[in-house]
Amino acid sequence: MNLPALALSLPLVFMLHDFEELIGAEPWLRANRAALLQRFPRLAPRLVAQLERMAGAPFTYSVFLLFALLTLLSFYTALCGDYRLWYGVLAVFTAHLLVHLLQWALWRRYIPCIITSLLALPYGFWALAQDFPLSAAEKWHWSGVAVLSVLALLALLHLFMPRLIYDKSRRNNPNMVR
Repeated sequence: MNLPALALSLPLVFMLHDFEELIGAEPWLRANRAALLQRFPRLAPRLVAQLERMAGAPFTYSVFLLFALLTLLSFYTALCGDYRLWYGVLAVFTAHLLVHLLQWALWRRYIPCIITSLLALPYGFWALAQDFPLSAAEKWHWSGVAVLSVLALLALLHLFMPRLIYDKSRRNNPNMVR
């Protein structure tokens, strides 16, 4: 496999997957809010509140930022041949798709990410199985680095993005409700 082409394909697969989430998450949450709260009374209240805070512009800007960072990393990887961090991010993305499968299995109905998760999982497994110039120890190490980096970035996005978006919107429109 042409590894630079593989590196450049990851942002495309990521965006295809996230388009399903961007398009479907808000209407799905509105339609399933009460059922989520009833079915998962301990977990759902905090989860639903956070999903509602991230709905709309905060989620869209967060996805754009992740896409931009992934694209920069992928171009760096393709141009320089340094697959360490990129491989870790690929592993995290593939694990993320597996989490969606678990969510789908628990919910037992459509969730706005499952179609593209099912389509992207073979890509993730296939890509991880390619012959990268990395030892097994390097693959595990950089996957761990990527997990920590992605979790930190997601925590920051969930913490600050709603504040940044809605504080700016309130300054421009003091009557805004959110």
